[in-house]
Amino acid sequence: MTFSGTINGASALTASSTGTTTFNGPIGATNPLTSLTVTAPNIVLSNVTTTGAQQYNGSAFFNSTYTTNGGAFNVTGTTTVGSGTIITTGAGAVTLTGAVDSQATENNSLTINSSGTTTFGSTVGATQPLGAERDGKPDPVSPGTSITQAQWSPLPAGREHGRLGPDELRDRWDLRAG
Repeated sequence: MTFSGTINGASALTASSTGTTTFNGPIGATNPLTSLTVTAPNIVLSNVTTTGAQQYNGSAFFNSTYTTNGGAFNVTGTTTVGSGTIITTGAGAVTLTGAVDSQATENNSLTINSSGTTTFGSTVGATQPLGAERDGKPDPVSPGTSITQAQWSPLPAGREHGRLGPDELRDRWDLRAG
């Protein structure tokens, strides 16, 4: 299923398909949706703004900004991070159930802005590392752990880093108690 244009409107949108679901235009850019639920094996979309929850039931490719204005943000499958991915939820929880990796052959950054709980259910960067810098924080985070705030920062240009798995999360995230 492919949505070719811009989608706006103060209502909920639910899309379900047995194949890849792609949104080629921005969603809620001028008039945010109240919520968005997409169920598909693979989901591709960018620039989504809702006043409530965003629920992605499947593996998702993110490539820009995702704003819920206080609603929850959930992905039940794997998450692939394209360039400049920013998730902002206000007090809404963020749950990334499957593995989180950068787009193939890239080291893209992921920023999560939330005063709610952020939960990673699997590895981060184990297959394709995300761009990040070490902050030296001693806070341990492993799959299944919840944290109250997280900030993922890109590496300076030209700086190399290794793959990021559960043991390295504590050194790659700026973690803050809520």
